[in-house]
Amino acid sequence: PGRAAVSVVAIPRTITAADTAATRARVERLRAEIVGGAPFEEVARRESADSLSAVEGGVLPRGPRGRFVAPFENAAAALVPGELSQPVLTQFG
Repeated sequence: PGRAAVSVVAIPRTITAADTAATRARVERLRAEIVGGAPFEEVARRESADSLSAVEGGVLPRGPRGRFVAPFENAAAALVPGELSQPVLTQFG
């Protein structure tokens, strides 16, 4: 019989203030692009690091409260349909 083995090596990286600033600037440019008329779905497909939601144009499946981290859920819950939030910082980015 065959045998397979999988190894995962995690290489931790400390996130710096410069990393955070660069990411915020990028997100703000993308938000400005959407506010300027670019379709959200197109920008999400092109820019999202989440391959599952990217193919859906940034649409996340519905789920129970508590499914996402609090800052993200709170920002999403405060929106009306069609509204675009400001960038939301979470422990995941």
